[in-house]
Amino acid sequence: MKNIFLKILIYIVLIVLAVIFKLDYLKYTFLFVAIFLDFIFLLNTKYIENVSFYLSNKFIKEIKIFLNLINIEIDCIFVLAYLSFFNFLKILYILVSLIVITIVIFTIYVIKNINKETIIFRKAKENEKEKVLKIYTDGAKALKEDKVNQWQDKYYPTMKDVDEHILKDLFVLEYKNEIVATASLVEGIDKDYENINGKWNTNTNYISIHKFATKNEFKKQGFAKKLMSFIEIYAKKNSKNLRIDTHENNEKMKYFILSSGFSYCGVVFLQNELKRFAYDKKIVK
Repeated sequence: MKNIFLKILIYIVLIVLAVIFKLDYLKYTFLFVAIFLDFIFLLNTKYIENVSFYLSNKFIKEIKIFLNLINIEIDCIFVLAYLSFFNFLKILYILVSLIVITIVIFTIYVIKNINKETIIFRKAKENEKEKVLKIYTDGAKALKEDKVNQWQDKYYPTMKDVDEHILKDLFVLEYKNEIVATASLVEGIDKDYENINGKWNTNTNYISIHKFATKNEFKKQGFAKKLMSFIEIYAKKNSKNLRIDTHENNEKMKYFILSSGFSYCGVVFLQNELKRFAYDKKIVK
């Protein structure tokens, strides 16, 4: 919002300067066209930022390339509009035409690709159990490679772990008809979180995040962050805070949790024997 007010202030300054330099009617026209395009560009950029977690990172990067190009073209119009003693009208015509062409291409590109690049957050279906289990087992293998004793030995993921949550609190992230990430969002009192060597920052009105995992081939593409964003929206809609835990040696997950805005609270023991670092995040003020 501050950026929008700053832009409006800049527009006012530009119009005052136009009066001082006594720009002719045609130059005024180009100036106001540039202001209009720039303002629409700003609003569209803000909108895309707000809905970015609904779209793949790859698609967002491609959109930003278009937006940066349009921004450069608009800036060029501003510069030319303020060269008072110029004869660059042909260049201005070309630039305006170029912006229109770029916007048309950009619009066609977005309309053509937005559906397949949209990410869906939903509950897992009964017929997706094998896919979820595959994500779990791949995660267990990755943890073993990182020498993290989590999801190993007798705690190695099985179909029982999926059945425990399917159709109840097991959620997935779907992209291009594939499940790319999953998490169980357990509401109510979590017995394992009742006794903590430390202190929770949140009250008992919370959702516990368990079995948070991303499909191997979709790692490092931002899907974990997007899943966490959807979880936060889900928690906010249900007026809940969030709690999560991970193995003390799982450095990747610890970093991810902290970078997602969670705070370290202390140590808990799952099933009275598995030591875990516990974190929470206030969603409801």
